Amino acid sequence: MQTMKICVSIAEIDSKELRKSAARAFDRGASFLEIRFDYISTNRLAEALVAVRPFRARCIYTLRKTNQGGKFDGSEIQRLSCLKEIASQRPMMIDVEYETLQESPEIGSFIKSLNIPILLSWHDFRTTPSSKELSVMLGSMSSYTNNNKLITMANSIEDTLRVLKLYETVDKSVNLVAFCMGEIGSISRVLCALQSNCPFTYASVDRPVAPGQLTIEQMKKLHSMIISGSSHAGG
Repeated sequence: MQTMKICVSIAEIDSKELRKSAARAFDRGASFLEIRFDYISTNRLAEALVAVRPFRARCIYTLRKTNQGGKFDGSEIQRLSCLKEIASQRPMMIDVEYETLQESPEIGSFIKSLNIPILLSWHDFRTTPSSKELSVMLGSMSSYTNNNKLITMANSIEDTLRVLKLYETVDKSVNLVAFCMGEIGSISRVLCALQSNCPFTYASVDRPVAPGQLTIEQMKKLHSMIISGSSHAGG
């Protein structure tokens, strides 16, 4: 089993707090950070970019719109302009929604022109689709990039198992982050990270940024218990 790598979601409305939270996350053992720039007001975006610049080589920059679970409530033209400004900082990765890339392919071309990997994300905040629907969606996403994030809402344990089963069927060349939101899906945030082609999973520093998100300490404890239990079972 591979070592769990954790990407900690940082969502602050103040640039100074953004920098403090980023530093605190790394102090607590984060491998990477997801910087949620949609929490920052547009007129303070430049200031926020400066605040996290020292960390950008280990950061995924994200600007999530409201219908994708984010806080950015400006026009789509404004958001795409901000995305270009964010991408120009050359972070480790840019998280772009599948819907965004379909509707505005030029943003994908712009990011690729900077040689920055795209993490293509897709969320269902209400349910978990059927296995067939999940496979079709993942296939479509993989045609754009090998870095994919597919997240659904778990309303049952079966939902969680269905999402995790994607790791058995997806091509191993695809870097896949797939788990379920919600309390029922919390454990899938740890279990997905045990898969060989899962590059990292997500956690928070203190308060959750998404439904069912665990803190970095909780993730580490659960991972340790699973690994320990596995080794004892094999002994």
